[in-house]
Amino acid sequence: MTGILDENSYKILTMIEKFALESNGTIWGRYVTAKLLQGHFSNIYYNLDLPIDKFWDSSFHPETIERIFRYEELSICFTKVNNYDKFYSKCKKNNITISIKVDEDDEESDLMMSIVEHPELKINIILRSMDPEPPFGKVLFLCDGFIMHNVNNKTIIEYSRNTGTMFDHLPDKKFKIVENNIIANIYQKKTAVFIMDDEDIEILYKFINDGWKISNLPYSVFPMNYDITDTELIKFNTNNCPICFEKIFKDNKSTQELAVIYRDIYNPETIYYPIHHSCFIENILHENSKYLYCPYRFTINFDNCKKMINYDYYMLNSIKQKYIL
Repeated sequence: MTGILDENSYKILTMIEKFALESNGTIWGRYVTAKLLQGHFSNIYYNLDLPIDKFWDSSFHPETIERIFRYEELSICFTKVNNYDKFYSKCKKNNITISIKVDEDDEESDLMMSIVEHPELKINIILRSMDPEPPFGKVLFLCDGFIMHNVNNKTIIEYSRNTGTMFDHLPDKKFKIVENNIIANIYQKKTAVFIMDDEDIEILYKFINDGWKISNLPYSVFPMNYDITDTELIKFNTNNCPICFEKIFKDNKSTQELAVIYRDIYNPETIYYPIHHSCFIENILHENSKYLYCPYRFTINFDNCKKMINYDYYMLNSIKQKYIL
């Protein structure tokens, strides 16, 4: 996610969303994830009977801060040019001053739309007559697989069957279970990495910095004050971080968030060591590659994340949920 939007920017963004859906467009990606998260925490806010005039005050009731929309990029797919034309006309009729340019640097976007009065908003428009359903067989995070479109005059958010994951081929009943579990994880700001490119490293750690927990990193993460007394990590209780050289533990508890790096992620009980997670993140961002070496020359390969997804977990039957706007 990105920075918190103000109320006016959000109104413009939802107006564009409305015009896109009315023009038979499909919205997908992290914008839809943000809508699910916002809807959930908005309901909590309203159910607590908190003051409406404080809703957009980010300093008020931080426990429900996700009620304030936090994503300024909207991706829309149109399968017919005339639907795009309808969308464009609706924007102009409602005095949304827009400029369109071809995005030559982004293979997945045909057009980029900017709002003159709100330059912080970014609209990606894709025109596709073939393979029409986003996200076009590729997601960075499992939570990115949701699409938003109109069905029988209702706006529906549902999981795509074109994510590139094994979920695409599940029978309807199991597929719905997976969808519900991914939604439940979004409400807890949890997800898994699927396919990463080098340029996604920065996105991944921005996501983590925003409070998201990633279940399948190629190393383990433990919280600050994690007690190692009754764990195998006790043998490292006097260790210093190999990057900053500061103590990792004090009184058998981690002094900050902790990462454990393994020589073989598929056989983690062999050789491993602890390190400050923040220091390790700085190292990863400096390398800016999904394939790198840690300070002790163990290989860190983010391509392994895909292989470490616990698919059985997502297929566990849980409380049924449905999200209709």
